[in-house]
Amino acid sequence: MPHRCLGIPEVLLIVAQELRAQSLPSVLNLALTNSAICEPCLDVLWEEQTTLIPFLRLFPEYELLVQPDRFPGVTSKPEEIHEVHLTGPPSRDSWLKAQRYARRVRSMTFEKYDGGTYGRYQQRPSGNNRAEEVENEDQEQAEEQAEEDDESDADEPIVLREAVDIDQQSLKLLLQCAEGEPLFPYLRILNCTEPSSMEPSFFLDLPNLFVPSLRELLLALGQNDVDEDVAMIRALPAACPDLTMLLINCGGPLSEETSEALREAILQWGSLNAVRLPDTRASTLAHLGQCEAFESVDLAVREHILLDGNPEPVAFGATVDWFAIEAHNPTFVERALRMISGARLKAKAFDVLFDDDAEAGGYDVRLRNLALLATMLEPSMVQQVLYYQDTDIDPTWGPLPSSSLVQFTSYPNLTHLGLDCWIDYTDEDLATVAKGLPLLELFVLDVHAQEREDLERQDRATLAGLIPFSHYCRKLERLCLRLDATHIPEIPDTPEATASIKHAVRTHFADSEVEDPAAVAAFLARIFPAGCTIARYPPSHGIYSSYVDTFDDDEAWDKERVGNWPIGLWSEVYDELIELQEST
Repeated sequence: MPHRCLGIPEVLLIVAQELRAQSLPSVLNLALTNSAICEPCLDVLWEEQTTLIPFLRLFPEYELLVQPDRFPGVTSKPEEIHEVHLTGPPSRDSWLKAQRYARRVRSMTFEKYDGGTYGRYQQRPSGNNRAEEVENEDQEQAEEQAEEDDESDADEPIVLREAVDIDQQSLKLLLQCAEGEPLFPYLRILNCTEPSSMEPSFFLDLPNLFVPSLRELLLALGQNDVDEDVAMIRALPAACPDLTMLLINCGGPLSEETSEALREAILQWGSLNAVRLPDTRASTLAHLGQCEAFESVDLAVREHILLDGNPEPVAFGATVDWFAIEAHNPTFVERALRMISGARLKAKAFDVLFDDDAEAGGYDVRLRNLALLATMLEPSMVQQVLYYQDTDIDPTWGPLPSSSLVQFTSYPNLTHLGLDCWIDYTDEDLATVAKGLPLLELFVLDVHAQEREDLERQDRATLAGLIPFSHYCRKLERLCLRLDATHIPEIPDTPEATASIKHAVRTHFADSEVEDPAAVAAFLARIFPAGCTIARYPPSHGIYSSYVDTFDDDEAWDKERVGNWPIGLWSEVYDELIELQEST
């Protein structure tokens, strides 16, 4: 099929987008040069917004007021707050003119719950720092600045941007001239996860402000009154009927009323294919199992997963691309896995990740969790399994047997396998994995908790365990594991030891023992002849949230100056590999 050439408007739009990524003033200047380029530039300038203020400024009725002192008699006060008002309902003509810009908005990411902005401040430099700053300035400029500094309070911070609230009554005035039309008719994405919570009035009292065009909605709950949150959730299916993604965050457990409202709302969307819930209950899982359109499911599990008695396991009807569980405790994961194991889950990727402050749990469930993961997925479909329980493992539990690793060869189509929960494995176990999973592109094993000295790891695998991966796993791109690199093994002159990878491989070995960096580098260069490098950090995710290690391209990074290599002599292996590859 012949390729279609891009039209002039499409080319201009791409040019404007590239400029926008580099410099906002450049796009503004370009828009002023020619009428043909003006429209694409306006599209790019307006398509992503973080506040309602630029739009409100389009109306003649716009007014910015300083709020009255809400803390009389208090010496130490919050920053001065400004508030946007409309002095009256805008005319229909001004509404239509403003729509020239509003119709270009596709994505809005609020930084403040009411659509305003937070203040940004910077501490004034001290006298010595100020002297350094003006050292290269003209003398006249330095003298002027000195006079300004003398007149100002040295303790007062420099205001980079004022804090601005938005009067909700003014938004209601704005909608009076809309005649039922939405404020942003082509808005597709609304992200309100940065503020502590979403302002419920945006959906309850201000119809057509952001809907019904929304396709992706990201909310934060938990800071409002429970009744307000419940009312807002129940209003969402009717307000944005074509929603395809719903992502919800919260700082703590959700109330039972809020969870029930979410369950009811989710079933009302026939278009919803991606969901993220912040506090999953067993009863919620039963509801989710009825939704056959899901492509992505992300569930945070906390204490509430243990409620609702002992419901029957759920058989999910949907075939999902990505299923993720984010847990605060490993015992919660076991409950969730058993709940969704009513039938083999048809998932392309299944991730189990833990909070940074996750608890160890009252007892060891690692073996049971891994056994469930190795049997609950449809073998013909699954391509990724991640299980990262790398925080707060009780040292008395000891390492898991190698069978907990080898069992995942029952999924022959795996391209991404990452396990981090203290497993005991040998070179023979690694060879079994390499032979059983020839499609591997990423293999991560016990490298994240590299500073857990209390675990008393005894690495039985050696550099020889890498040889099978270089032969059997032709698509391998990232190889991260712990091993004993104090001995340099001979590479057998056999077909099974012949390297078959035709591209560079990114490796990471955490704080594994190494004695001779040059010899280790030479060994790695031999088994990966197309190229091998050492990554600064191991990847934390997989297919759908890839980690890009920019170590080689990071000009600001200097390992000698920053000293952020917690991996002993592996930085020297990194240098030796570079020298070897530059000399060939």
